[in-house]
Amino acid sequence: MTNPKRNPPAGGADGLGNTSLLGSIDGSKTTKSSYIAQAKIEMICDEIGWVVSPMISTLEAALAMRKAGNIPGFVYGLRCAGAYWRNIAANAKDLVALHQEGASQ
Repeated sequence: MTNPKRNPPAGGADGLGNTSLLGSIDGSKTTKSSYIAQAKIEMICDEIGWVVSPMISTLEAALAMRKAGNIPGFVYGLRCAGAYWRNIAANAKDLVALHQEGASQ
């Protein structure tokens, strides 16, 4: 049995040679940790995006409760929105750290 990494198909028979959409990838210029860091950055950005919408909805509901005179509901809505905000702030802090780590490499 042959190992495709050690014995690549002759003549680009794998179909990906230099004619692929990705082009030629030089693995010596990028490290595994940079791919992992980029994946983490994308995951954190996605999570922040998922949390922003419910936070906005919660704030709008809190304002509606305030307008209706429901002060306990208003305070509860603000506390819930605060929990969303703490999640966003923690993710933003991680995002900055990962970005600085990537810039230093």
